[in-house]
Amino acid sequence: MSDYQVRQLSEAHRPQLLSFLRQDPANNIFLIGDVAAFGVRGRNIAFWGAFRQANLAGVAMLLGESASFYAPERACVDQLLPKVGLAQNLSGELGLMEDVVSRLPAQRLVWATNEFFCRLDARKFRPCDASGVRPAVAADLGLMTDLYAQGDASSQLSRRQVSEQMERQLASARFHVMVIGNEIICAAAAVAETEDTAMIVSVLTAPAARNRGHAGAVVSSLCANLLARGKTPHLFYREDNDAAGRVYRRLGFAPIGRWKLARLSPIG
Repeated sequence: MSDYQVRQLSEAHRPQLLSFLRQDPANNIFLIGDVAAFGVRGRNIAFWGAFRQANLAGVAMLLGESASFYAPERACVDQLLPKVGLAQNLSGELGLMEDVVSRLPAQRLVWATNEFFCRLDARKFRPCDASGVRPAVAADLGLMTDLYAQGDASSQLSRRQVSEQMERQLASARFHVMVIGNEIICAAAAVAETEDTAMIVSVLTAPAARNRGHAGAVVSSLCANLLARGKTPHLFYREDNDAAGRVYRRLGFAPIGRWKLARLSPIG
């Protein structure tokens, strides 16, 4: 018999959930930020908790097709995993995610990457020239679709699917873009914003415009915006992506941990 009772959380659990997640606020930035943005239970978000008596031992979140976990008691992962079984994207602290991935059928794993997880201390921020960078607006949807359709993450998607994905993201995330002529050639987004933190994701430069400093300019602009509003920027990048690492280190980011991202094949 299991030591845990797993049940879906509701808004009534919000104080207990947030108190639990704030035991490790950096690694739980997505979970905490998504509670703030979308709530505990809604159309596109759901949380499950593994309880030992009345106390949380672990949680799993499903947001659209993406899942994240926080489980100080790793034994509860076995019971949480089926609750997010339809997820195709997994992310989180390296050790925990390796534990999660090891419990999945090997044939479901499409790819996985190890990442450096970094934070920007406001006192160490070294902004660069951000001429040509501005916040994205809803009218940029077509140009944003043009850009992100060129990214590796969209290689298996139709243009319509990329457009639908971008429409949702533009409605919920803070994007900054580099515009040259009539083209958006670089973009980055801030997501999972809380009162004092945010995660920078989806940093992408059009292939023909790379190695010209555009990513640094866009991320610098986004960081300046976040810091001015009292939010500490975080981001992660692949351990084998030395070029990205140099860009982020020049801006003042420093590693604080390691993450893992995984892409899974759909079930059925």
